[in-house]
Amino acid sequence: AESNGSAVQCADSAHWNVERGRAEMDEASRNNVWEVTHVKKLPDAERALAMLRELKLHVDPLLGARGFRVQKLYEICCCTAGGKDVRIGGFCCPAGDGRTSRRIALRLRAAGSHVLLSFDHCLKVLIHELAHIVQGNHSAQFYAAMDELGRQYAQLREKGMLLDAASFPMSGGGAPDTAPPQPTG
Repeated sequence: AESNGSAVQCADSAHWNVERGRAEMDEASRNNVWEVTHVKKLPDAERALAMLRELKLHVDPLLGARGFRVQKLYEICCCTAGGKDVRIGGFCCPAGDGRTSRRIALRLRAAGSHVLLSFDHCLKVLIHELAHIVQGNHSAQFYAAMDELGRQYAQLREKGMLLDAASFPMSGGGAPDTAPPQPTG
């Protein structure tokens, strides 16, 4: 009778481990940006949304590697409530667990003109805001965390672990070599 009980317990344990593994996998799959939103009423609204989606593609592997998550990534502008202070490039509202941002706001446009800023500028601001998930103020520890995130992002990109919108690896920073192959002699 005990061996039957033991077998049931083992089966239950195996089932629990499978369920636990799924829960951990589900948890890991949430280590990314969950939602992006843009200001629809502004010029080039679709380009702004495309930039937010591209930013998401760039930071999702970094978030996954760090176990971070951003529940909402959204655009602020000089004409929206959160963007009136034009000196601010973005802000982060961390959840307080050292892993989660409830929301990160980014200024994608120049104040007044609403001209879209460069992708590289917005990515740097986003990495800055990601550092606020673990360091609230602009201390030496904050800048060390921001530098570490920047280095880790560069490493992930170099290893081809970032995917573009077509799911092709992004690596390096240069354009592909399109010169015809030269014969070796």
